[in-house]
Amino acid sequence: MGIIVLVGFGWAVSVYGRPMHFAIGFAAVSAMLGILSGDVLDSLVGGCVSLAFAAAYFWLIDRHSDNVAIYLLILFFGALVWFLGPIWLFRLGA
Repeated sequence: MGIIVLVGFGWAVSVYGRPMHFAIGFAAVSAMLGILSGDVLDSLVGGCVSLAFAAAYFWLIDRHSDNVAIYLLILFFGALVWFLGPIWLFRLGA
């Protein structure tokens, strides 16, 4: 579900601009959903990590939204990194 929301926010950035506003909104949604699951401190840390990733991701999408090939590459590769990154980091630590 998180990847769909990330791609949806990425599409909204390409249409409306303002990548930092959408990054803050994505991080807030991510943190609020985490708080609803129970652990407040982990949710706030996760929200900060989401803000850092989303700010870079949405800035790249906004910067390259005029070139369709690069835009789609960033849109889907960034979502794939967001999904596979924690798995990869877990495997490195194990």
